[in-house]
Amino acid sequence: MRNRQTVVHWLIENTDAIEVRRRDGRTYNVVTDAEAFRAGVATLLAEVQRIKSEGDYDAARTLFETYGIRFDPALRDEVLERVARVDLPSYTGFVMPKLEAVTAADGSITDVVISYPQDFTQQMLEYSGKR
Repeated sequence: MRNRQTVVHWLIENTDAIEVRRRDGRTYNVVTDAEAFRAGVATLLAEVQRIKSEGDYDAARTLFETYGIRFDPALRDEVLERVARVDLPSYTGFVMPKLEAVTAADGSITDVVISYPQDFTQQMLEYSGKR
């Protein structure tokens, strides 16, 4: 979860892409500028890649200590209460669909057929290279 917190907090502090709003006692992170969001994620990913490529441990530590470790206890309590109310699991998994393009005689895509040919276990085995 630290990874998601790092990304969101970095975007809030370094872009105009996300605005933290409160309404009726609830906190919402609202994407206000999709292009700024994409550009911010690209910048952050470039920095993460630089850190990994150069083995820059100090920069990695600074990134996570600045954006990923500290949290607002009141917001944490709010989130836990909201999750408990709707009985959501901590983690979920999804079966991704298979998308097949339907093409015209000239090769242009005219439609996309969506199917679910695998169950979750089959899909995970395929992703792992074991199937």
